[in-house]
Amino acid sequence: AGGEATLAALRSCGLPIMLESLASMCSGDQTPGDVLRELEAARAEMEKLEVPGGGDYEHDDFFGGLEVQLRRLEEKEPELARRYAMLAVLREDVLMPLVVAQQLWGASEAQARASARKLAEQHLLKLESGRWDGRRLQPGEGGTQVLSLLDLHLQYLRHRGRNSLRGWHAGLLQRCV
Repeated sequence: AGGEATLAALRSCGLPIMLESLASMCSGDQTPGDVLRELEAARAEMEKLEVPGGGDYEHDDFFGGLEVQLRRLEEKEPELARRYAMLAVLREDVLMPLVVAQQLWGASEAQARASARKLAEQHLLKLESGRWDGRRLQPGEGGTQVLSLLDLHLQYLRHRGRNSLRGWHAGLLQRCV
């Protein structure tokens, strides 16, 4: 198992977020070998996704790992997986106040908070709190909660949910007016 764990760590491509995600997937009854097999299967099934501005970096391992994580989420918590997929409506490098995510998801405040917390625990998004001035978050305890996605997560979600984006945008606009 030590060799499999080392191989899984090497597959993280030096990306801390991927290493965190792989470690999260290995917790519980999943061994590093199980995760590696799922990763290989996901990579084999995936179409090549070109990442604008990605340079010469090979993103297949990252996207394969994310696909494994999303498949597991869809099996165990389909509603949470649906909510995560809907975050594809985010703009790059933009913080989304939790109240907007609540509107997007059609969820109660408590449901939105619990969903965001679970997704953050799985390293699928970043959840922060502070004082929101409409453009920036001033870090601190309490106040407004905002969420954000890594650009690679956002690009993958957009690719994966490309046929649903229009509907998610329209639904958000309808719930906000």
